[in-house]
Amino acid sequence: MSGDAVPGLLAVLAVTVATVAIGTWGLRFSRTTSDFFVASRTVHPRLNASAIGGEYLSAASFLGIAGLLLVGGAEMLWYPVGWTAGYLVLLVLVAAPLRRSGAYTLPDFAEARLGSRVVRAASSLLVVGVGWLYLVPQFRGAGLTLRSAIGLPEWVGPVIVGLVVLVNVMSGGMRSITFVQAFQYWLKLTALLVPAMVLLVVWWGDGRPAGDGGGAAWSVPVADGGGIGLYTTYSLIVALFLGTMGLPHVVVRFYTNPDGRGARRTTLAVLALLGLFYLWPPVYAALGRVYGDRLVARGDADVLVLELPRLVVDGIGGELLTALVTAGAFAAFLSTASGLAIAVSGVITQDVTSRLVGERGPRGTVATAFRLAAVVAVVVPVVVALTVEDVGGRAVGGARVRRGGVDVLPAAGARHLVARADRRRRPRRPRRRRPRRRQRRGAPPRRGAARGLARRPARAPGRLERPARLRRDGARLARHPGPRAAARAAVPRPAAHAGGAGA
Repeated sequence: MSGDAVPGLLAVLAVTVATVAIGTWGLRFSRTTSDFFVASRTVHPRLNASAIGGEYLSAASFLGIAGLLLVGGAEMLWYPVGWTAGYLVLLVLVAAPLRRSGAYTLPDFAEARLGSRVVRAASSLLVVGVGWLYLVPQFRGAGLTLRSAIGLPEWVGPVIVGLVVLVNVMSGGMRSITFVQAFQYWLKLTALLVPAMVLLVVWWGDGRPAGDGGGAAWSVPVADGGGIGLYTTYSLIVALFLGTMGLPHVVVRFYTNPDGRGARRTTLAVLALLGLFYLWPPVYAALGRVYGDRLVARGDADVLVLELPRLVVDGIGGELLTALVTAGAFAAFLSTASGLAIAVSGVITQDVTSRLVGERGPRGTVATAFRLAAVVAVVVPVVVALTVEDVGGRAVGGARVRRGGVDVLPAAGARHLVARADRRRRPRRPRRRRPRRRQRRGAPPRRGAARGLARRPARAPGRLERPARLRRDGARLARHPGPRAAARAAVPRPAAHAGGAGA
């Protein structure tokens, strides 16, 4: 490792220490099961929106978009547009019903809405599968980023990110991760915004040179091929819309709002925050056409955001800007991996570990079951990232996985989430009807069975006395009759009795 990599190393260490400190500080507020799973449903919409922005903006957004735009042109802008506009679908169909359901995880909501254990099992498998497939490229990307920016071995990235995520998730669950992700969104925005402003000032001072290569086709936002290209663009937009709705680590955050109105306000705030963030990757791509020709020639467009400050600014200034961008990239891996680990841990806790050591197990607590599930949720993808080669590509592998797996993501939850679920419902058991007893000959009539009596009206709330009975003709009987008294009152007295008494 050369001396030029020291600022980047210090930036990574600073992000790691800050992330662990904030996560362990959240342990003070995590005491109950609800704290670990949904932060006791008390997260303010603005804080929740920052946390969603922090976990949603992964390496695909921080590093991949600029590289895709540099190579593919304005056509690649549909990726950030589609990912952001997907929150409109969440706003209209998903946010409020999910929060009103009162569930902890997506399988809970699916079972409550559809009343099927099979659906719950399928939803659990999809959440865990999507979460692990999304975690593996995050860990691989962390290793590639540290190797490119600092010169560390590739295995260091997955190990560091896995350990930091595991400490935060085990310490406070969703409560701790909320503070961490909110902090990391603003760190990522700053890490893109400040270098971009400096680079624009340098570009302006150089006489605003125009980029070479690509020509007018670079700025055309529709794929080539006439009608086929238009169809490809529209199908990509629809897939991205639905893909956002199927991301488990994003959807689960709506459970943390106080109510359905708060969930909708959170979604609106997320739209604004994502729109603000996605203004800056095109700036890096446009400047890369001017200063980054060597990166495209070497096939290293993936690391454009990391390398561009060094190419434009010489000396210690370029190294400091690179260190800031490296800190933002490392924060992207940490925040996204934390959200995915929370989503997968919640599902494994509910369906597996709680039967072993939780409330339904022989010993232990829900917190113990959650921490055991967190170990499984993080260790498995870390091992895969360290042992399997070329699983997720280069640093922009997150973007490649998203691009290739967007058709898979809606299956993770889109089928269950569009349904309205105002409250948690369980399937009703059919009522057993009691056999009707036969009336004995000569026995007094049962209640309500006397001729001329109507069915007793419902008892008013708070009234203890029995309401008066009514005959079918509307006449009121005694206020407090029993079954025999009612029968006697319905029979007229004989007239001879009155005459004998008068004589």
